[in-house]
Amino acid sequence: MNECKDFLRKTPADRNRAAGRLKKLKPPLQGILQYDVTKDDVRVWYRIDKNEYNVVIKYAGHHPNW
Repeated sequence: MNECKDFLRKTPADRNRAAGRLKKLKPPLQGILQYDVTKDDVRVWYRIDKNEYNVVIKYAGHHPNW
């Protein structure tokens, strides 16, 4: 989780630094990025507010079973 926190603080859109852990979600979650904390189960969904230079976390936890 510390690696994820560091990534979100410094380079939240850098796919190269994410080492395969970052992906863009598809509609209806378009505009949301997913960072995989663990390989199979724990993830963080967030968006980048470029106007405010903030990362807004939408969800953090296990894979949702919707």
